[in-house]
Amino acid sequence: MKIVDKIWQIMAHAEKFCAAKTDSIAESVKFTAAVSAVLGIIAAIEVLGLIPIKLTGLPLSGLTEAFAPPIAAAIALISVIICSVLLLLVGSAALHVFARFLGAKKGFKDTVPAMVAFMAPNLLLGWVPFVNIWTSIYTFLIIAYVLARKQNMTMAKATTAIALPIIIGTAIASAFGLIGAGGMVQTLVPIAG
Repeated sequence: MKIVDKIWQIMAHAEKFCAAKTDSIAESVKFTAAVSAVLGIIAAIEVLGLIPIKLTGLPLSGLTEAFAPPIAAAIALISVIICSVLLLLVGSAALHVFARFLGAKKGFKDTVPAMVAFMAPNLLLGWVPFVNIWTSIYTFLIIAYVLARKQNMTMAKATTAIALPIIIGTAIASAFGLIGAGGMVQTLVPIAG
């Protein structure tokens, strides 16, 4: 399936995207890399200073301090693509573990399209101010819908499979944040005695 057609299906015709033959994992990686190149190019332009405001929200200021602008722009572009592909694979694996726990019967290959459907709108429109609010809501709905359809799950189970890693990840991050802050406070305040 052509890239533009797949984007159109994800954005406007989710039913057709779900009904289409599931791509191989390699095809999903290629699609994600191509779509993430859009955000990578915007990040590269941002690093070059050709855009007066920070649109992407990516932490890129260190690149411009460490490298010449053209090299920093190339690193930004490549980094966005690599990180997007890694997020696709790791995110799909985490989603698949929780989906299997909640009764999904199909393989990993059928979980990857849900993550692709989640990532494509975010990579293409997630950097646009105010549109990113709509994108966040839409992508949560689309990932649940695609996961439910591809894995033959109910929407409630698919939504739970998506929410559980978010809740657990937030709890772990909070726990480490609290432990780190407590340790930092102990080092700053001398113990009386």
